Amino acid sequence: MAQPKEPKKLESSKDILPYLKKAQDERDALNLELSNALPKDRAAIQTKYNTAKDQVDTYQKMYDDAKDREGAASEAIASKSKDIELKQSNAKTRIKILEDAVKASGKRFRDDPNDENKYATYQNDMFRLASQYDNFDAKGFVFPRIVNSVEGGYVETAFAPAKTVAATTTMTGAEALAAEKGTATGVQDPTLTVKSKVTVVKGGNNVEVTTYMDGRTAEKVLGKSNLPDTATSNLPKDTSGNAASMKTYVDAQLKAKGLADTPANRKTLRAAYQALTPEEKVTAVPAVPGAKAPPVDNAWEQLFIKNNPAKAWYLTELDRAKYPQLFAVIQEYAKDRPLTIEEKNAYDAKLEGTDFFRELSTSGKIREIKNVVGDLGFDSTDFTKFVHNAINMGYTGDRLKQETYKEVFKTGADGKYVNPIALARATKSADYLNVVNTARAYFNTAGANQASVQSVLTGGITMDDFQRQQREIAKKRYPHLADLIDQGVSLESLAGNFQTSAAKLLEVDPNTIDMSAANYEVALNYGEEGKKRVMTTGEWDKLLRTDSRYGWEKTNNAKQEARGLAANLVQAFGRII
Repeated sequence: MAQPKEPKKLESSKDILPYLKKAQDERDALNLELSNALPKDRAAIQTKYNTAKDQVDTYQKMYDDAKDREGAASEAIASKSKDIELKQSNAKTRIKILEDAVKASGKRFRDDPNDENKYATYQNDMFRLASQYDNFDAKGFVFPRIVNSVEGGYVETAFAPAKTVAATTTMTGAEALAAEKGTATGVQDPTLTVKSKVTVVKGGNNVEVTTYMDGRTAEKVLGKSNLPDTATSNLPKDTSGNAASMKTYVDAQLKAKGLADTPANRKTLRAAYQALTPEEKVTAVPAVPGAKAPPVDNAWEQLFIKNNPAKAWYLTELDRAKYPQLFAVIQEYAKDRPLTIEEKNAYDAKLEGTDFFRELSTSGKIREIKNVVGDLGFDSTDFTKFVHNAINMGYTGDRLKQETYKEVFKTGADGKYVNPIALARATKSADYLNVVNTARAYFNTAGANQASVQSVLTGGITMDDFQRQQREIAKKRYPHLADLIDQGVSLESLAGNFQTSAAKLLEVDPNTIDMSAANYEVALNYGEEGKKRVMTTGEWDKLLRTDSRYGWEKTNNAKQEARGLAANLVQAFGRII
C-alpha cells in the first residue's frame, strides 16, 4: 500500500493524522498478510512489516509532539484570556470605587454648595476618576464615563448644565455666537471638548498643551521662559498644597487671562488648581507671565524616604486629602537623625491612631488574609501596602490567596526573593505541599519544582489543570499504565506494595525508598521497549536479592540466610561422608 506523497514539512496534528492512519493501515495489512504467509514468503513480508511499523512509530511521535505543542499553545491562549478577564474585572472594581467616591463627595457638595473644601474634594475625586478612565482606555478597557473635563475643572454628567459649550481655544465664530446667544446644544462635540490642559516649558517658551476628547492636541505659546525645558517625569512634587500656592496661582491666572477679580472667577480658578497634578502645579504658576512660582518645601519628604524606604509609596500612592492625619504624623517625625526610643514609641502609637491605619484595622482584611494563607510573616516589603491594595481592589477568597502568594514569591532587581521568611513558611504550608505531592504522586520530580508550585499558587494555572498535566506526563512515560492513570490511580499508589516489600527485604524505612528513582521505578516499567509491564512479586523479590545496587547482601536477613545455607551444606556433606 503506497503512502501518500508527504509534503516537505508536517507541523499540525491535523496534517499528520492522514499519514499516520495510512501507515497504520499498511502495517495492519502486512500483519494480516504475515499471519497467512507461506514459509518461503515470510521473511520478505516480515521485512516490509518492520519497515511499516517503523513508519507508524515515526508518524505517531510526530503526531504526539504536535498535539503537545497545540495543547501548550491552547493553554497559553486560555491563560492569556483568563488574565485579560481578571484585569478587566479589577479595572471594573477600581472604577466603581472611584465612581462611588465621586457620587458621595458630589452629594456632600450639592448639600452645601458654599463650602469651598467640599467643592475642592469633589473636584479632586472627579479628577482621579477621569485620570483612571484615561489610564484604562489606554489599556483597552473602556467604561462609560460619569464625569467630563470642562474649562476650569470637571463636571458630573448627570448634573451638567442643560446648555453648555465646552470652552476651547479652537471655537469658531459661529460657535462663539451660538454660545453667547444661548443657542448652543448641550451635546459636547468631541472635536471641541477639552480633555485636559497642561502648561510646560518647551524650546524656551511657556507652552499650553490642550488635549481634546477626540485625541487631538494643540499647543499655544504663552510667552518666553527662563526655565529649562520640562521633563515631566523628573519634575519636583508640589507637596505644600497650601493656600498661598493656590492664591498665587489664582492671582496670576486672573492677570494673565484678563479676567475680572470676582468671587465666581476665583472659585473657577481654585477648582482648576485643585484638579492639577502635583507636577502640573509646579509648572502652572511660573508658566504665567509675570508670576513667581510658590516655594516648594519637600525636604521632609526626602527625609521620610531616606529613613523609611519601604514606605516611600505613602507619598506617591496615598490620597493626602483622604488621610490628612497620616501625613501630619509622618511629616512631624521626618527627622534628619534617628528617632529616640521615646520618639519611636510615640510615632508608632500615633500612626496606629491615624485615619489610614484605622481604615486598615477596621476592614478585617488582615484577618481575612491570615484565614486563607496563614501567618506567613512578611519582612522586606511593606505588608501594609499590600493590605491597602487588597482593600481597594476588592480581593477576596481565591483571588486574595493568589495575590498574597504573588507577594510571597516577589523578587528584587537582583533576582532574589524579597520576603525570605514568608517564602520559607509558605514551603511548609498545606497549599504548597499539596502541589508538590501531586507531582510526586505521578513520579514527576521536575513538576515539583518551585516554579511549578508558584504558577499554581499565584493563579497562573488551576490545580485541576496541574493534576491533568501530571497525568498526561505519566501516561507518556508509562503508556502501558494509561488506562489505570485515566481511572485516577497514581503511580505512587501502584508502587506502594513494591515499596513496602523492598523496605522489608532491605531492612530500611519505606519513606527512604524513592519509587520514582531509576533503580526502583523498574517495578512498574519492566521489559523491553514496546512490551513494558508491571513486575510480578517474584520478579521484584529476585531483582532485589540479586542486583548489588540494592545492597541486599549486606542485610541481616541475607547473612542469616547465608548461614542457614552453609549449615544445610555441612549437613549434606556429612551425610555423604
